[in-house]
Amino acid sequence: MNQSRLTDEQLSQIAATCISSTTNIGDLIEGLPLSLKRAFNANTGELEYVEIKQIVHTLHDCGYFHFRDSKNIVAEILSVSRTTIYNHLEKLS
Repeated sequence: MNQSRLTDEQLSQIAATCISSTTNIGDLIEGLPLSLKRAFNANTGELEYVEIKQIVHTLHDCGYFHFRDSKNIVAEILSVSRTTIYNHLEKLS
């Protein structure tokens, strides 16, 4: 079990920092989910279910999934299927 639990507020702050410090939309599209993944110190290991859920919820709250191919990009970065991303998003609606 990953010991680096983060609150939703902490993830939102990480997202806000990434968004405000990025001037290139291409960098933002890949950089935002990568920054959130790194916040869990998961560069080499797999994320737990609750961590993936938190990341997807944070990205949803930021409006990230309005970008084209964003679901595919997040799935690849988080090493999960696109279906997993869609399932998390469906639970939000």
